[in-house]
Amino acid sequence: MSTDDGQGEASSTAFKHWISPVGVRALLQRVEAALTARFLPFDGHAAAAQATAGLEALELKARVIHVADAMNDALPGVRDPAVVGAVLEALIEASGPAPTGEDDLSGGFANWPLLSWVERHALDHPALALPALGALTARFSAEFAVRPFLLRWPDQAWAAAARWAASPDLHQRRLASEGTRPRLPWGLRLGPSVADPRRGLALIARLIDDPSPYVRRSVANHLNDVSKDHPDLAAETAARWMEGAGPDRAALVSHALRGLRKAGHPGALAALGLRAEGVQLLSWAIDKDSVQIGDFVHFRAALHNAGAAPVRLSLDLLLRWPALRGGWSRRQLHWTKLELEPGERRLLTGRQRLKVVTTRRVEPGPHRLALLINGEERAEAPFTLTAAEGA
Repeated sequence: MSTDDGQGEASSTAFKHWISPVGVRALLQRVEAALTARFLPFDGHAAAAQATAGLEALELKARVIHVADAMNDALPGVRDPAVVGAVLEALIEASGPAPTGEDDLSGGFANWPLLSWVERHALDHPALALPALGALTARFSAEFAVRPFLLRWPDQAWAAAARWAASPDLHQRRLASEGTRPRLPWGLRLGPSVADPRRGLALIARLIDDPSPYVRRSVANHLNDVSKDHPDLAAETAARWMEGAGPDRAALVSHALRGLRKAGHPGALAALGLRAEGVQLLSWAIDKDSVQIGDFVHFRAALHNAGAAPVRLSLDLLLRWPALRGGWSRRQLHWTKLELEPGERRLLTGRQRLKVVTTRRVEPGPHRLALLINGEERAEAPFTLTAAEGA
């Protein structure tokens, strides 16, 4: 479900509306029908009243938990394995058909409380709950719900993940990678995997050539998680994966090492085939001393490969501005990649818009724009950001 690290909070405000009073009532009607068909008592009216009370004041994850707990309160005591199994079967039936499209989960958000019920109220029954999560994950990703099982029942949960990695269902293959990510946004942090990620790396190595881009993106994000705590191990793993890599696997590795590439990690740069030996920066300039908020800052760089071998470069921009508490805040932006033959000179031009966005303040005042070549800062140019006309 997650698409990129750090974006979850910005998205959750919009996503929470998928857990609406109307949708909750419809979900609980389906749950009631599936449970009563199995001769399990369930007060759907009471569950709906409890689940919708105060719902709209809650944020996304709080809504999910609120509905899951209301559903549980309307069930009889669920402790006997036979009853747990029947409830899980009913929840799978109530979840409806899997959505079309690999990563179109918008229609499945309403099912999230079903998976939350599994992780919150069936945690004592991993032999029943884990297969149910495998069945439910196509309706809405079980990447969050599986994590308590990985922490409490690691052997059973990792064995389930291994089975999912070999599944013909792309959603289960993705769950094998996404659910075991050490630092999944919105999800419980897997402390043992943060400390030692090798179990997860061995699992996702089976998926690096998966035919689904949806699965490969998850594999890339899993390795990116590892790179935050074990950069050398992540770079070494990526280098092995690059042996005999086709275009799809190479793109996976590039995405996985995006953080290490920006940081100029030598092993990551080597794995990506990036080298800058002999590269000279002849000039770096901004076309104006002053830029209005909302306008573009235009810049240009002149490069020369003075070495005897071709080079592959990744160029990034580093924007700096005064921090509220002193010093400088910074934001790194990828600009472009290129190759230079021996003796080649290249003039490059680009622009970056300086607009106000919800996740970043843009204030008038002194700014600096630096150029990074393969993660190494080479030059910096100052400019002043001014208020937009009429502001």
